[in-house]
Amino acid sequence: MALYPMEQYWIARAALVGLTLFASFTLFVVSLCRARTRRDPARTAFTFLKAAFAIFSLFCCFDTVQFILAVISYRFGLIQPDALNIIGAIASLMINVTDVLILMILPRVAAGILIAHSGEPRYVDKLIKIGTYGAAVVLVPLAIASTALQIKYYYSYLYEDLDTIYNLITAFRSLVFAAAVLIGARAVMVKYQTRSEKRVATVSTLLIVSSVFWLLRTTYGVVTIATIEKNGNYRIYHNITEVVFAIWPAFIALCIILAIGTKKQDGLWSTAQAFTMPNQQTPWNYNNNATQPLPQHIMQQYAQAGWYPAQQAYYPPQVQQSAPQQFAPQRFAPQQYAPQQQPLPPQQVYVPPSELSSRTPNQHFSSFSQDGTSNPIPPIAAPPLPGDSMGSDQAKDTTAQPPR
Repeated sequence: MALYPMEQYWIARAALVGLTLFASFTLFVVSLCRARTRRDPARTAFTFLKAAFAIFSLFCCFDTVQFILAVISYRFGLIQPDALNIIGAIASLMINVTDVLILMILPRVAAGILIAHSGEPRYVDKLIKIGTYGAAVVLVPLAIASTALQIKYYYSYLYEDLDTIYNLITAFRSLVFAAAVLIGARAVMVKYQTRSEKRVATVSTLLIVSSVFWLLRTTYGVVTIATIEKNGNYRIYHNITEVVFAIWPAFIALCIILAIGTKKQDGLWSTAQAFTMPNQQTPWNYNNNATQPLPQHIMQQYAQAGWYPAQQAYYPPQVQQSAPQQFAPQRFAPQQYAPQQQPLPPQQVYVPPSELSSRTPNQHFSSFSQDGTSNPIPPIAAPPLPGDSMGSDQAKDTTAQPPR
């Protein structure tokens, strides 16, 4: 039996919102793991973002179930229409709460960009933050009241409640639309104020894009409540246009905010982070510090004498200039070791500045035995250089033999 056009639109609506449900739940899990809040001036925004993804996923779940059951009810008559309407009312409550959370997220992201730009919060942003809490206190009761009256209407069918329901929905959508306009203007202002800061250029642009998508959703809501729902001119294709112009813009806005929260390089950070600075420990426990070699003039002295130290002492940059200018070579050459003995891996030895002047050249290097203990190497005389008065026999007697 062929499907009726209404059933086809219902199935298409369920499929589109079902795919959105899968993507939204996946990003909700990603936001729990990837949305960074450490030292982030907009950390509360990303906390609200996780809640927004969770509630938006619930909306997609209820909406998908509603239209699947609508097809079953229309074809087999197994489900009462009132039950479907109640599920739709709960889904509307979920998407309205998502709008409230987006209203609270975007101003905090804007404030975080300004803090990352100037280094300190502004008084205007504090007022806006308080204003978002006040808006949430007004909007959430409106959404709950409209949903409760819809459920009551589906049980009692009192037509007196229809006007009240319509007024509550109109007030909610109008306030959200006004907030979306103000937040969009604020995003443009933030972009203008931070135009000279390349580090926040990308996140400020993403803020404007997310504000535009949310403004598109709220505009569609105001237009439909004024032209379609008021006059009862609802058409079956509105099930698809609602997905394109109301559901997906909200989802895209949340995705963009998640991209801001997960951005590392040139991200939204008010302080220097490990992954944005050289020679720091990265979030993946990978050390970017490179081994600092000995000063070049000291290495040249070893090369001329034919000695190659197996370990390199670490000298802080501020004490490299005060290091002794002459060192007697105190290490065995690699050729003197037995072929079967493998040299130990190089180890860094930190020489504190306070001990640098009090140490003798023989104490600047230490060797590590096989059991991991550190033992100082006894002083070893340098090989005779050309023109030296010491004979070869004397040099042989005074040169220690390598351990076997």
